[in-house]
Parts: sequence; structure tokens; C-alpha cells
Amino acid sequence: MAIFTIILLVSTAFALGDATIRPKTPCERARDAALNGPIGAFIPTCDAAGQYTPEQCSGSTGYCWCVNSSGQKIPGTETPPGTPRINCITQNATIRPKTPCERARDAALNGPIGAFIPTCDAAGQYTSVQCWGSTGSCWCVNSSGQKIPGTETPPGTPRINCITQNATIRPKTPCERARDAALNGPIGAFIPTCDAAGQYTSVQCWGSTGSCWCVNSSGQKIPGTETPPGTPRINCITQNATIRPKTPCERARDAALNGPIGAFIPTCDAAGQYTSVQCWGSTGSCWCVNSSGQKIPGTETPPGTPRINCITQNATIRPKTPCERARDAALNGPIGAFIPTCDAAGQYTSVQCSGSTG
Repeated sequence: MAIFTIILLVSTAFALGDATIRPKTPCERARDAALNGPIGAFIPTCDAAGQYTPEQCSGSTGYCWCVNSSGQKIPGTETPPGTPRINCITQNATIRPKTPCERARDAALNGPIGAFIPTCDAAGQYTSVQCWGSTGSCWCVNSSGQKIPGTETPPGTPRINCITQNATIRPKTPCERARDAALNGPIGAFIPTCDAAGQYTSVQCWGSTGSCWCVNSSGQKIPGTETPPGTPRINCITQNATIRPKTPCERARDAALNGPIGAFIPTCDAAGQYTSVQCWGSTGSCWCVNSSGQKIPGTETPPGTPRINCITQNATIRPKTPCERARDAALNGPIGAFIPTCDAAGQYTSVQCSGSTG
């Protein structure tokens, strides 16, 4: 019996050695990574050949969607739990992107309990009458889903016929048209806010960035009113507010905040002027500037060294010496380059050492 077992094991080993084991597919690798990831993460479904199945579902949310052969979600195919799914495998199916109504409905379904959930027709457009399930109120809307003033009816009262030919629906305002265009634009685009009459509200905010600003009646930004997230907003509706244009320092700061990570961001005082000392957060270097924000030669100090008093009236600011200029060039040069040592007066010290060679 023992001899038979040994023969069987050897035969199995040879059989496995002859078998061709294919490498894992992208779907299988993604599935393995998800299985080792956090609880509730989306785990892709692969077929017997290791390819993405045309329909993918998230077990933790109940949402399903169609994917292409690379596993990428096809826009407009996601369906929330409890709603009919799109047939992802039919060849003749035309898969359209979701409409504003469908996107608003999806957002509401994922929102707080009792929130208003818009009703969309089979084509994804807003139905002419909308009702709030938790309050029982109903109202007419235009094609953009905006409530038509004077059409709301409380629960238990007769509803207005929203599709009657005699209903007078005003044309969309510039704000409403701009908002519609933004809702159909790329994710994260600025979406203007309109009041009940369709006019621009005096304060506009960008949801993706958190910045807010004042606008005029045409929706144009009023210079100098933009406030970054987390800072107090300007009162855009006060009659006495004097709105000044942004200063060169503020404009330079705004440009830097929207620039690459680690870029120098100038510091401005309460009046928007350059502070006398400027520091680069990424490098730790500081220097003095004039009223135009231009660096004063010879005032830059590397991190960990005493700063020059930029605001003293009696300070005499000398130009940099050859040693200091050579040191600055070396500090901005390749790693391991020789960096000269200068004394307090900016002159070469009598002994120099190379840090990389000793």
C-alpha cells in the first residue's frame, strides 16, 4: 500500500509539472487585491477564463453597472439597489449616460432619510409633476426639474394639471441655462446657484474647491471677493460693502495655490500687501522683499539659520558675496555636490570640506 501511495504521488507531481499554468488576468489580480483589502471594498467578478463579467455589482452598496473588457465602468449604466438593471450583454443595447434627473435621483437615494427624491420618466427626464413623499406636497417643474412658482399644492388638495396646454412656463434665464450646461458637463465643474426667479444669487460657491465669491446680476465674479475654504466670506448683499480689487500679492498667492504642489506661496498682510519677510514652506528658506514682493539680494537665509530683521529701519542689506552665491548655486545643484562654507560676513572660511567625500 505504501509503495502504491508513493507511485501515485510521483505520478501526480509529473502531471502537475506538465500542466500549463496561465498567469493571472487583470481581473483576477484586481479581485485578489480587493479580497486582501478593507472590508466592504468592491470585489470584481471574473468569468471562468479570468475575464471581467459584463455586469459588476458591489456587495456592500447593492449598486450594479456594466463594464467593458478592461473592467472600466460604462457611463450611465449604474443602477441603485431595487431598480431594474441594464442588460449588459445584449449587442443591440444602446447605453446612454445618465441624465441630470437620474443623477439627482441617485444622489437623493444615497442622501438622508426623508429627502426629496425626483421622479424621472423612462427617458430619464423629469416628469412634469414632482411630489415629496415625506411631506405629501406636489408641484410642477420645467424640463430642468426646477419648480414652477405658484404650482405647489399641499397634501390633500387638488393638484394643478402640469401638462395642460394653457400652462404658461417662462423661458429659462441665463443662470438656469448655465446651470444646466454645468450639470451636463464634467464631474467637479462649477455649477452656478440660481434663486427661485432663476437669477444668480449674490454669492456663488464651487463645491469641488470650497471657494466662494460675490457676483453681479450677470453672474460675473466681482474682483477681490473670492474667499478660500475655511475663511470668512464677504457679505455680498450689504449695500455699504466696499469691494476692492485683489492686490498683486493676492493674485500671486491665488495663482500659487492653484499651481503645483510645493510651489512658493507668497504671504500677504490684511491689506493684501506683501509682508516684509517671505518663506518657502517646501524648502524652509526665508528672505526679505520690497513692497513689490521682489527678493532683496543677500537676505535669503537657509532653514535653521537666524533670519535677517526685514522690518528694522536701520538694517543695511548688503549684496551676496561670491561665497554666498556659490553656496546658493550648490544648494540648488545635484545631490552630493560640494557646498562651500562661508563665515558670518559671507567670506570663504579658510578650511573647506566636502560632505559627500569627507
